Parts: sequence; structure tokens; C-alpha cells
Amino acid sequence: TIVIGIVVAGLTQLKVRNSVETSNLDLTQETRSFMDQMVRDLHETGYHTTTMYSTSTTSDATVAVGLVRITPNLIQYEGDLDGTGVVQSVTITLVPGAGSACPCTLQRGSVNKATGSPMSPATPTFYIGAENVINSNSVYAISGNTPRGPANNTVFANYKTSPVFAAYDVHGAAITLPLDITTAGPPNIKSIKTITVTITVLSPNTDLQQRTAPVISMQSEVRINN
Repeated sequence: TIVIGIVVAGLTQLKVRNSVETSNLDLTQETRSFMDQMVRDLHETGYHTTTMYSTSTTSDATVAVGLVRITPNLIQYEGDLDGTGVVQSVTITLVPGAGSACPCTLQRGSVNKATGSPMSPATPTFYIGAENVINSNSVYAISGNTPRGPANNTVFANYKTSPVFAAYDVHGAAITLPLDITTAGPPNIKSIKTITVTITVLSPNTDLQQRTAPVISMQSEVRINN
């Protein structure tokens, strides 16, 4: 009976651990997939540009402004992202969870550009691209506690300070955000040549050995045609 009990307990723990590892792997893959989509999008921003037309304005529905606005937790840009010739306005924004705290969700929405100011596109339908995000440039606290007792906001404090979006000029110097197409500068939004995207997610599953939730962090750097 003792031996059987030990075997059953071991198998149960193995099953739980396998479920946790599978869930963490799925979370990593979903976050990476969303990150890859953002990188592809940003490489395509600004097409078709005003330089391709003799007379055109940023309010023209057939012209992509490129970057429209960027903050540490939001980015809006325009481009023909699917090769159909239709310019889209895309917004990616970090949305807090319950109690205006993280874990947050990173959401993406797009809408076909209409004639008018790029700063005022039609409201897109958003879908969740990444969940359980905890980095917010310290805008949002991290709710909850670890299984050991200390607050997540304390244990993972170093992770929450990173912005989702950061911008750099042609020399690699950091550019202070927010910026949008109405900012006269310098620097102005055209000064941005490189964008880094950072996503740090806190797994909802507890590691049985460490008795804490694993943190998954990934970052991509994108040079843009701006």
C-alpha cells in the first residue's frame, strides 16, 4: 500500500508538472507569435508613402503616414500590411486588468484608413495578442501574491519597469516618448529609426519546485522606414 501510494503520488505530481510545462510552452509560443507579427507589421509601415506621389497629404486614404504615435505602452502606425493596396491603421495598446493593474493584455486592432486625420481613425475591433503581461514602464502595479506570500509587485518589480515600446534615433540614442505626428520637436516622430518591443509575461502556473510563477521575457529590435 505504501509503495502504491508513493507511485500514485509521483505520477500525480508528474502529470501536474507536465500540464504546467505544456501551458507555459503555449504561453511562450503565443507571445512569440504576436511579437513576430508586430515585427513584420513595423517593417511594412509607411507604404505607400507621400514620397511616391507628386501631390498628396497625410489625410489621403491611399497614403500611409508610417508611425502616427508612440508611447511606452501604445503604438499606432499605417501601412499596406497585407499587400492588397489598401492602407490600414493599426493600434497596439497595453490594457490593464482588474483593479487597473497587471497582469495586462496587449491588444491589436486594425481598420482600413479613411480620408481624414491619421490621429483620429475609426475605432478598430481589438483582439488579444499577448496575455499576462507585467511590464508597463511602471505605469501599472502587478496584482496578487506569490505562493510563498510576498506580493508579486515586489518580487517582480524589476520586470515592470520596462516599457513595451522604446524608440531610438539614427545614432542609437534613446528618444523620449510620447511622440506623435503633431509633435514639432526636435525630436519629432520622424527622428525614430529603430523601435524595440519588450514583452514580459508572468505565467499563471506555479513552478512546483521553485514555488513561484515563471517569468517569460522576450525583446525584438526593428529598424523602420521612417
